[in-house]
Amino acid sequence: MKAGLALVAVVAAIVLAAFSGSSAAVGDPAFCPPGEVETLIAEQIAVLGQLNPAPSAGVGTGKNAQANAGRFGSLQARLQDALAALAAGNTAGALEAIASVVAKADGALSPPDWLTGATATAVADALGCITGAIGAGGSNANVYVSVSPDFAVGPHRIVEETIGAGGSLSLLGSLTTSGDSNLNQSEQGMAVSPDGSLVFVSHNASQEV
Repeated sequence: MKAGLALVAVVAAIVLAAFSGSSAAVGDPAFCPPGEVETLIAEQIAVLGQLNPAPSAGVGTGKNAQANAGRFGSLQARLQDALAALAAGNTAGALEAIASVVAKADGALSPPDWLTGATATAVADALGCITGAIGAGGSNANVYVSVSPDFAVGPHRIVEETIGAGGSLSLLGSLTTSGDSNLNQSEQGMAVSPDGSLVFVSHNASQEV
């Protein structure tokens, strides 16, 4: 496409001392990583291509492996259509194609899902993030906040918020990193790669990134 769309990370040096250091509970909003929309769609196509179609795998809802394989292929083709639509500047067509995939993984009774379990949730969440970026024309500037526990060493988290009217912030999701931090030890840096695909966070307690 002429102007690449992206989930843009605005890095905020904000510390929420009262924020809990525990992991995000099931049901929290999905965390949307930054990155080029086309790349993120391609990643989901790859995910669908690697799924095990066997009914025993608990990924597809088809009666047999052949049915699941056909459905997985159809979902991949729809996302390929979304990429083609974006390349042609057809935003509405891209959103429609992506929505048709989400409809097969969103847990709603109608239309019947083709994906189930954690895989369905992960695919639907990822495509929801992509849809938001496309719908905003790639100009959405989400805030990624580095959060450290206060008075004790604990898990470090990244909180994602979206900027609304008048500068108001709304929680989108959170992600617990693999490192430990302490607010009172030192400042901890955060950086985003030039292409917007990676977020790096330093951890002063476990001394890792």
